[in-house]
Amino acid sequence: MLIVADVHAASEPLARVASRGETLLILGDLVNLIDYRTGKGIVADVVGLDTVTAIATLREQNRFEEASTAWSTRVAGIEDRVRNDVGVAMARQYEQVAEALGGVDAYVTYGNVDRPDPLAASLPPPLPSVAACCVCIDGWGARL
Repeated sequence: MLIVADVHAASEPLARVASRGETLLILGDLVNLIDYRTGKGIVADVVGLDTVTAIATLREQNRFEEASTAWSTRVAGIEDRVRNDVGVAMARQYEQVAEALGGVDAYVTYGNVDRPDPLAASLPPPLPSVAACCVCIDGWGARL
């Protein structure tokens, strides 16, 4: 069994690992909302890299309230569009991850940025999305 964590939409490397033929336990995050090294990701694609950089800087300085206000100001009046665009981009990344896992014996659980229902819906049968349960994989027990 191989354990893979924090995929962050890196579907090509995931496919290379999956091609080894071993059972995979994949721990979220599967999507790349924000890469805190570069600022790139779904959020930057939707609202702009400048917004992500400004908010990340405030968070790094422990100015969380100001970061929250900056976000609210940036998306004021376009909340539904932002929510939709983020959801569409997440679904696309889930599809790419699912494609990388095609034909592989794997267990997938979500991380703090993942959306459990769209993630589970994107996985090819018979891959299970597991959460709040125990599984036995190759003789190893895992509580997810």
